[in-house]
Amino acid sequence: IRVRFFGREGEDKLVVAIFSYRPSGLRARFSARTSRVLTVEKVPLEISWEAPEKTLSGQEVEIKARYVSEAEQPFENLVLQISYPPGFAYLSSDPKPDIGDSIWKVAKIESGQEGIIFLRGKLSGGEDEVKSFRAKLGIFDERTKEVNPYGESLYDIKIAASPLRVECLIGGERDRTISPGENLNFSLRYKNNTEESLRNINIR
Repeated sequence: IRVRFFGREGEDKLVVAIFSYRPSGLRARFSARTSRVLTVEKVPLEISWEAPEKTLSGQEVEIKARYVSEAEQPFENLVLQISYPPGFAYLSSDPKPDIGDSIWKVAKIESGQEGIIFLRGKLSGGEDEVKSFRAKLGIFDERTKEVNPYGESLYDIKIAASPLRVECLIGGERDRTISPGENLNFSLRYKNNTEESLRNINIR
């Protein structure tokens, strides 16, 4: 018996064999049973990313999710799902998703074959906040509408500090109580947060 096993890396697969028989001259049936556990040592499907490590909040980003098969035999009827973090607004992709805005069908992938999903969107969040993208390559369950993955990959993008900073102070303070008729001294404090010189900056 020749079979192919599918599953996650490290997942155990239980194989059970039952031999059923009835001795001549007897009506009763007997059986012998044995089993063996096989562990999926490696999944020959890999997912990699090409994306910025940092981005400004609200800035448009382009992400490439690349998948490749190292299996000797082809995989069929797979899907690639990318789960987006909070604060990500999907804009477009090439190719277009087949289900919603996050699932692409991979009808067949041969040994050594590679596929790429080009994804564009806007990412918003707080300074130094980490946004995680998760890709799953596996079988789509029509009943549960979930993906049973053979391979997974995670990629983090950090929200960088804004290149410019400005704040307004009243008498050197951010917040204060004022009285009618009081003379107020306003000051603006601005800063370049980058390591490069910035030109033609206006303060309004």
